[in-house]
Amino acid sequence: MTSGLDRLLSRPRTRTLTFEMKTNTVSAEGSTQLRADARRNVARILEAAEACLARNPDASMSDIAAEAGLGRVTIYGHFASRQVLVEAVVRRVLDAADTALNEIDLSGDPVVAFERLVNASWEVTLRSGSVIIAADKALPATTVREAHAGGLEERVRNLITDGQRSGAFRSDLSADWLIATFHAVLHAAAEEIDAGRLDSAEAAGVITNTMLAVLQAKPTST
Repeated sequence: MTSGLDRLLSRPRTRTLTFEMKTNTVSAEGSTQLRADARRNVARILEAAEACLARNPDASMSDIAAEAGLGRVTIYGHFASRQVLVEAVVRRVLDAADTALNEIDLSGDPVVAFERLVNASWEVTLRSGSVIIAADKALPATTVREAHAGGLEERVRNLITDGQRSGAFRSDLSADWLIATFHAVLHAAAEEIDAGRLDSAEAAGVITNTMLAVLQAKPTST
């Protein structure tokens, strides 16, 4: 004969299972909401950081938190240090630059195409203000250079190598060296503008003339 205790223990645990399912559902919904909030906060932080660094390359985490309307604890919850945040902003700016430069026609005469590339690149640089200066100050040079890798660097490389093959650009120096020189000239122009020694309206012409003097120079005899 089955005892009362046996019957009690053998009853289905419907109520317990229902409670567990409700708990799991609430937990999943809460987790989804937290993720959405986190994404919104990250977007606000990056937008605020880009705006602050564009105005002032030395903007602090407190400045960025105030711009975003968030507490510093929240900022540090997503970005462990100012250096990490600056790198994220630089990569965001360069991704936008890559998208914008996709629209530039680099076909035809390599010299004319290079002029178009410099003008378009400098327009993007101007929109990002002093972010490039912030990157140079806060990040190792290798990190800044690596951030330019990908579509941006490949675009310059293809243009330079095409020019070398056609004879428009010198071929005694490697494309890698000429690309590094181009990056250095861009950064130097940004620093000169920040220091007040170069007018931003004249920068694209200065960069173009400097680089074409390098790209079209005749090899020296050794």
